[in-house]
Amino acid sequence: MAKIKIQRSSEYNNKMRSIQLLVDGKQIGVIGDGETKEFTVKEGQRILKAKIDWCSSPEVLSNVDSAEVKHFKIESFAQRSQLNKLLNSVYLVLIIAVLHFVLARTMDFYYMAILLLPPFIFMLYYLTMARKKYLTLKEIDDGIR
Repeated sequence: MAKIKIQRSSEYNNKMRSIQLLVDGKQIGVIGDGETKEFTVKEGQRILKAKIDWCSSPEVLSNVDSAEVKHFKIESFAQRSQLNKLLNSVYLVLIIAVLHFVLARTMDFYYMAILLLPPFIFMLYYLTMARKKYLTLKEIDDGIR
């Protein structure tokens, strides 16, 4: 039997939810926030996928054998880039509040909803049309971890 090791990053937006791990369409276990777990799978070419509620990762094809342990990392969309981190952080609320204060004082601009619309649309996109890209499951090398 071959082994795969899954490392999940710690993130505030999915902290209370477990991620299901699927190999060839069958659940092999769940992983919590910040956990690292090792699973035994059949040797050969396997299709791996991570799933959280109705969202998931794209399928990853990996050739696993008994001679080595394959390492994978799971992250949500919020962890992938600096822009995503900004859009999903407490700082965004602070930036919007400051911007609202400045615009309200200088231009009589009192429409907070317009300022909140871009991050709302961004999050709505990942929860609907890009729901199969909400998570990333990628193989990592021994030197990168």
